[in-house]
Amino acid sequence: MVCSLAAAAGPGMATVTAQSDNMATEGADLVVEQPSYVSEDVDRQSSNGTPVYVVKGDVQQLYPQGFDAENVSEFGLTSGSGELSYDETLERYTLDPNGETGSFEAYWIVDREQTVTEGNNTTTTTEQTRHEAVIRVDGLETVTVMEPTEVESLESNANKWTDWNGTVTDVRESSILGHRLSAPSSNEEVMQAMVNAYLTMRSPTHLLDGGFTAAVIIIATTLGGIFLFALLKVPDALALRKIYGDYFQRKSVEEQEGTLAERQESEDLKDRLNRFANWDWQDIPSVTDHEAVELREKVGETPLEGLLKFAWLFHEDTMKENRVRVMGSCGYVAQLAPETDGHVATDGGETSLGRATLVRADDVLEPDETVADRDDLRSLAVPSETLLAAIPDDDPELNDFPMDTAEFDLDDLAEPPETLSLPEMIEEFDFSEFAFEDNERIGRFMAEFAVAINNHPITDEDGHIDPARLRLEQLLQFFQAADDRFQIPLAKWYKQHFDRALEEYDRDDELQTFLEEHRSRTDG
Repeated sequence: MVCSLAAAAGPGMATVTAQSDNMATEGADLVVEQPSYVSEDVDRQSSNGTPVYVVKGDVQQLYPQGFDAENVSEFGLTSGSGELSYDETLERYTLDPNGETGSFEAYWIVDREQTVTEGNNTTTTTEQTRHEAVIRVDGLETVTVMEPTEVESLESNANKWTDWNGTVTDVRESSILGHRLSAPSSNEEVMQAMVNAYLTMRSPTHLLDGGFTAAVIIIATTLGGIFLFALLKVPDALALRKIYGDYFQRKSVEEQEGTLAERQESEDLKDRLNRFANWDWQDIPSVTDHEAVELREKVGETPLEGLLKFAWLFHEDTMKENRVRVMGSCGYVAQLAPETDGHVATDGGETSLGRATLVRADDVLEPDETVADRDDLRSLAVPSETLLAAIPDDDPELNDFPMDTAEFDLDDLAEPPETLSLPEMIEEFDFSEFAFEDNERIGRFMAEFAVAINNHPITDEDGHIDPARLRLEQLLQFFQAADDRFQIPLAKWYKQHFDRALEEYDRDDELQTFLEEHRSRTDG
């Protein structure tokens, strides 16, 4: 037997591995997963028959392919100061470089039992195979997630300092500070002069040391001093007056231009967001760039695609049935129109009940009556498809029912309503664990997305999506992609036409509202 000293999982530690003389050595076939923020693929190479995996990132996940983890009797690193650990739950190995780059030689010793039969004797032996691989970490890329407010603050500060440096440079290069022999040579000198001037204006006595006082006395009490002072400083005073005049004039113009630019930018943004086809995921206030990448990959390239996908998940018929059944648990019943009294829908009966309205049972029942005693009333505990079809979508009680604040217990319903819970939604879209902070953050995003849709002209005041406007939005987005991505001939013309069609559609809607209000005032 030959004993070899191998580097253990942690720095500064060692372990002794017993190795037989005939232990076989093979390359370790691994699946290496880098952190999600690393854009490059894993580069697999080979060195003297040993696989070399070139990666980036601060943590790597290793999945052996040629052997089972349950047969591994020993593993570790023979070089490098990182840590190699094993997670039994996920059945994976984790390499932590501990902030270092370079090559990390990993090994796994795998036990395999061999049964040998000689005559009537059966012998079981254990053979060991050493699997080796090199993981070379070329860079320790990390990801930093910043809130939108922090990014805006950094950009604002950077813009302010850029403007300030530009102003100082203009002043220095204009050669109006001092004389040719004493012109400032750098922006730092100009800024220091500004500081000195400010201190002198606020507290003139800070310069009164011995040399300065003597110079002031000589200048103030001699004709030569007075002449020298006028010769040196009168031009500076005139130049300074001109600078202040130009500065305040420029400042006034810049403030006016800035106000107009902000108003124009606000109008442009409002006009762009008025078309749902122009929305990006970052237009939803709290969505970060990191989350937007995940939403484009898992939900849709744009919020319009996400809206269509969510509308498919939450079908309108299912939402209506859930709402009606909850209203039934809160004391509502369906009342049939007079012409349909006595018509009872059964499996072999009528195919329609005409029209039904939702009313409170207490408003239509006598104290000693029940729903079963009335032919014109139907229970909403388990509504049939026929009854649901008889209830119009514009029923006032159906639309005004406060679903979000109503007090009811799902356990009291005859059958639980069909719904898609948040965990099921996360599983449906397979969101990455690195994309969102937690499941609560996904829930907050869904609520913000729903509010954004509800506040957009694509939905009416009752929260229903306008099918005609939705179709125009889809066509606009289609021709935008055809023009921007693929430069299809005439796509630009079609894009302009559908954009104008949306504008005219909104204008017609406003006109219709105006006419209805005018008609109501005239009739009254």
